[in-house]
Amino acid sequence: MNARTTAALAWGGVLLAGVLWGGGALVAQFLIDGGIAPHSLSLARFALGMPLLWWLHWQATRRSPAVDAGWRHLTRREQGHVVGTGAAMALNVSCWFAGIAHLGAALPTVISICCAPLIVACVSVLRGYEPFGARLLGGLVLALAGVLLLVMPAAGWGALPTGYGAGLAWSFGSAVCYALVVLGNARVPARVPAVTASAWGMSAAALCMLGVAVANGITWPEGTAQWTGAAYTGVATTSVAYLAFAWGARRLSPTAAVVGTLIEPLVAAWLAALWLAQPMAPRQWLGAALLAGRCCCCWCGGTGVSCSPMMSSSPPVPVSWKRILAVAACCGVSLLAQAAAPEASAPAGAQALRAEHQKLSDKLDQSRFGRPVQLDSTETPGGLEGDIYAVVEHPLSKVSAALKGSDHWCELLTLHINNRRCRISTSPQGKETLTLFVVRRYDKPVDQAFELPFAYRVASATPEHLQVEMSADTGPFGTSNYRVRLEAVALDERKTFLHFSYGYNHNTMVRLATQAYLATFGSSKVGFTVVGKGADGQPEYIRGLRGLVERNAMRYFLTLDAYLATGANDPAERRQRYWFAAAERYPRQLHEVDLDTYLAVKREDRQRDGSGR
Repeated sequence: MNARTTAALAWGGVLLAGVLWGGGALVAQFLIDGGIAPHSLSLARFALGMPLLWWLHWQATRRSPAVDAGWRHLTRREQGHVVGTGAAMALNVSCWFAGIAHLGAALPTVISICCAPLIVACVSVLRGYEPFGARLLGGLVLALAGVLLLVMPAAGWGALPTGYGAGLAWSFGSAVCYALVVLGNARVPARVPAVTASAWGMSAAALCMLGVAVANGITWPEGTAQWTGAAYTGVATTSVAYLAFAWGARRLSPTAAVVGTLIEPLVAAWLAALWLAQPMAPRQWLGAALLAGRCCCCWCGGTGVSCSPMMSSSPPVPVSWKRILAVAACCGVSLLAQAAAPEASAPAGAQALRAEHQKLSDKLDQSRFGRPVQLDSTETPGGLEGDIYAVVEHPLSKVSAALKGSDHWCELLTLHINNRRCRISTSPQGKETLTLFVVRRYDKPVDQAFELPFAYRVASATPEHLQVEMSADTGPFGTSNYRVRLEAVALDERKTFLHFSYGYNHNTMVRLATQAYLATFGSSKVGFTVVGKGADGQPEYIRGLRGLVERNAMRYFLTLDAYLATGANDPAERRQRYWFAAAERYPRQLHEVDLDTYLAVKREDRQRDGSGR
């Protein structure tokens, strides 16, 4: 195989690893947002990825039994080197996941990947592989300036948002460990096949994470989606990606290897824009183009292939300082482009919600509700979903203070006439459960209520964005997968844009029974979506299942509105009067009882449960 073919295959392996890791950043964000601790996700990643690597190792051994690559054939130093590389791998992933838990997927990925070339260059200088000169100094200054601009919060270096400093520390720790993994892979003995070295390193990483996870408690995936995501991180981003990276990195210089994986943040950003409706700003695309162009220049301008194996007995191939300076300049310029746009530093959820506000601006301005409110409903194959978007005259700081506490949610949810009691419990792992006691009709006694145990979680609480999620796997009468979600983003210092979502699934029997009821005894019940006009010129409203979910979504949205309007310290009855008056603005859809009856039911609930206000 000639040098060019080897170079192409080596670059292909490194780029494939970067692509898989870029997709893995979004999957990791999904799993961490779902409640899986970073150390538990790291353990799952290595434990699920290890079997495939060992199977490939055994297959390779059967085909080439004469290969002298067994563990016993390595020297003590080489064994320690392999174990150390595996430990660095474990720390790299764990620090990265911890950074994602604090800052989201994008920033830790960019820090980890873009700072690694700088660290590799510094190690090369310290080990004497390259001289220290003016070019290096200029590259270091430029790179450090870019890093400082990258990590600068949107509001400047004042009081940092909660967890921001810790997120940066974890992210830089991941960068250091990633550089160690690159250097470690480059110095694995050439006689050891890449799949064997990867299997040993993965085993060492899994053992390290097992000790950490056992000491801190293991959180397991819940549901098909989380198990599928964990399997992806184990097989695709661990077994396949690390094998491809190890094979390619051993045939490239260390700097070339880390430059190749600069594609990872590009893939993460592109997938976020494509699948999560998180478009990048033009300046971000400029940074992406510079990173991609740098990869192409490194490929076309020089293969980066190591002509002699980078074994422990020989130093790494010297790296051209032109490349190091170009990498540093690329990182600095692209990070400067990100830092120059405050919106680019905002959490991805905030950007997506602001984009949704712009898309709905005309509908909000012309809303038939007499205020900027838009209600949408969906009848899915498995259930129902209702979404309400609204602009409220409250600053985000007030919205966050009122709506990010589970006790506050208990108070506001019990404004609904059928919600008669609410309890909060906390597991030993710190997870909160909010249990709602719901009766089928307001006049039923509370001992006939069914329980809905919602897993409560604040997914995001920053000065720019709030996201609260509640989910219940099971419900009464054949229903399941209850979902309540609130997102909020500041529009200015006085206004906040809200997205409230409410949905659940139901089985076929429940679906048919509900449709039968709504077609007969409940035929007068309507929702809010206008589907036409009657003979008298009055609007005709949607009926059936979508009408049902629209009524429930609006009732719950009005509980949020009432809680924000009255405040947490106001008497309970004042909030109840506010909620009732808001619901009575839509009597055709929401009227059930008179005010005195409603207040009497809620007064009875307070007296029974000892909440006297």
